[in-house]
Amino acid sequence: MTNSLTNENQAISERLTRAVTRLTARIGVWPTALAVSALLMVTVNFFATIGFIVLEQPSYAERPFFGALIFIVPFVVSVPISFLLVSALDRAHRAELRARDNEVKFRALAEGSVRGICIQRNFVPFYCNDTFAKMFGFGSVDDALAHGPMPDLLPDATRDAVIARSKEASRPGVAQAVVHPALKKDGTEFWVETNTQVVKWDGEDALQPSGLDVSEKRKIDEMKNEFISTVSHELRTPLTSIEGALGLLEPGMMGDLPRSAREVVKIAATNSDRLMRLINDILDIERIEVGEVRFDVEVVNIISLIRQAVDQAIGFAHGEGVSLLVRDANLAVKVMGDRDQLLQVLGNLISNAIKFLPRGGEVRLSAEPRGDTVRVLIVDQGPGVSPDFQPHLFDRFSEADASTARKYKGTGLGLHLSKLIIDRHGGQISFEPTEGGGATFCLELPAPTALAEQPRLAAE
Repeated sequence: MTNSLTNENQAISERLTRAVTRLTARIGVWPTALAVSALLMVTVNFFATIGFIVLEQPSYAERPFFGALIFIVPFVVSVPISFLLVSALDRAHRAELRARDNEVKFRALAEGSVRGICIQRNFVPFYCNDTFAKMFGFGSVDDALAHGPMPDLLPDATRDAVIARSKEASRPGVAQAVVHPALKKDGTEFWVETNTQVVKWDGEDALQPSGLDVSEKRKIDEMKNEFISTVSHELRTPLTSIEGALGLLEPGMMGDLPRSAREVVKIAATNSDRLMRLINDILDIERIEVGEVRFDVEVVNIISLIRQAVDQAIGFAHGEGVSLLVRDANLAVKVMGDRDQLLQVLGNLISNAIKFLPRGGEVRLSAEPRGDTVRVLIVDQGPGVSPDFQPHLFDRFSEADASTARKYKGTGLGLHLSKLIIDRHGGQISFEPTEGGGATFCLELPAPTALAEQPRLAAE
């Protein structure tokens, strides 16, 4: 009986709410509030009149002042209350309409997406699109939702790690794709790239992972990397022998050569050196990408490392008539990193700047602490980088076609390799055009904490 009355009262309340929101949509908030106030006034007066009759009290005519109060006071009091009530109902109604509209738009986008999308709480999905169902081998969306918790679609060996990485990637401000193995309904393993974010659904937080089947892409990448690795290793051994032979011929250690022959040997030695650098860069990139390179992270004085990189490049710079300037060269600015790997990055950026500078140009290097990071700048006044090429600056085998760079053909891998190394340090490498022409490369590297820095300083 109590439940029946409760349901009936709730139904009446919903009908009244819908009536008020429809009237508000037609005539506005204030007119609706006045209408509700008038209705309340009539209702109060109706029950007051009934009360007078039942209690055999004097009528309004016999007590005009009291009668006027009975009419006026409820109306005056009810107007602001009615306005607040109607306003609140109107806002709630509009919010509900927006939510419905957003849900309709989301479903339309989700159903047309090439990515499998699901929405879940506590890893139990309550919505998914058709792409998601097909990607995991289900016959329909209903079958996918009836399957149960999402972790059941992950291999036992990697389940906990994938869940932990997905939670980390779903934090605000973290945009990270997680590539991991998953299981189809029949147990077949495949690879999926997942992006996870927190969304509002029915007013509550929910996780929205979206996935893309990358199994074929992964196979192609593995074949490509295997091919490059095989070719690189097969070329490296004979090329080492060729470089050794040319190294003996060029300085005349095998006897004097005619001038024309010396020129040919010099060209061969230059191209042999370039090919060896290309192979080494390819192998370095491959080893970093598959995680075979061990990074010995320690507290490093980055200014000292910059000076070391400058010393190594000074001969090349003097030959090109370029000056290398280190600002605040005697300061000790500390970063966390692998000394050899960071030295390779600095060498790449310095030699890259020298290649693009005319004679008389200069490369300026500096480092300054910025809270939890250290900012390293390599600035030159060369021709800069064209806007069209800037998005591809850190891609593999990418080189600007500037005439100033053509005299020294590079491998097109130096900046890509530098980015991989800096990414592995948890830092960032970026490019900024320099005012008045030129280029600025910026390295953002993690600074050591006070606790991490003390042992290193004591050793020094």
